[in-house]
Amino acid sequence: MKQSCALCRKTLGIFDDKNTLADNSVICTECSKKVATALGFNNKNLFSQTWKFLNISLDTAKDAITKTEAPKPSLRERNTKGVQNNQNRKYREKIAAVPIFVEDRAVSSNGISADFASKKVRITTGSFNKKTSLLDFSDIVSYSPHFEGHEVKKHHGLTRAATGGLLFGGAGAIVGAVTGGKHFSEITRVSITIRFKNGEAVEYNLLPSGSAKATSAIAQNANNQLEDMSALLDRIIEANRTPTPVTIHSSQEKAPISSADEIRKYKSLLDDGIITPEEFNAKKKQILGI
Repeated sequence: MKQSCALCRKTLGIFDDKNTLADNSVICTECSKKVATALGFNNKNLFSQTWKFLNISLDTAKDAITKTEAPKPSLRERNTKGVQNNQNRKYREKIAAVPIFVEDRAVSSNGISADFASKKVRITTGSFNKKTSLLDFSDIVSYSPHFEGHEVKKHHGLTRAATGGLLFGGAGAIVGAVTGGKHFSEITRVSITIRFKNGEAVEYNLLPSGSAKATSAIAQNANNQLEDMSALLDRIIEANRTPTPVTIHSSQEKAPISSADEIRKYKSLLDDGIITPEEFNAKKKQILGI
């Protein structure tokens, strides 16, 4: 009875060379060469190859043949792929050209996350219905820490501002100075108020219980949060004074970017889904000075 190759259906004579697979299917020498090449044992001796074929299923042989017969992409397809790669490169360059908040490199403290590379800060407020806003460092104007209680022996207020510095003490005095010199038996308020250049303000209540003994873990934790947030806001305000370095890739000085070009750049990011419509509208208003 004549047999046929299980892969190419070629009729095989009694004396034709062939190989038997694990399920007793037979394949011709041409298909055997393709399978052996695809599976990496074409350089083995005849006995080793015969043994390999006896341990290969027909499905495995079919998959191997498919790989070897896969058509090479045409010149047009290769050129199209090259254009796509070039577009992807331009897309990555466009993203890199715009400061983007990156979670992994941000410094966080109790609802405030600051990315000092892009000078972006994410503000999260609310305990249950949380609201998150992504702002520029320059949107923060000042902040005021609040630490109140009973049996005050010495009292002073401190306000850190973007232009005027500390009203009391030198730079950096805010950490430790918020509570330093104040002696309470009971703490009644620990909070921090952040003011923005649009006139709005947000207050973080760090003592939700309303009051606590000064020596309690709750009061100590609130105090630590207050100092951590004050230190982070100090860094943000200090970074406002430091201009972001600009890398010039050309020996010639670049022409200034117009407002329209700037808006188009952010519109492109909106279309690509990189920024939200709210962030785009906020940036457009900032550029137009509305």
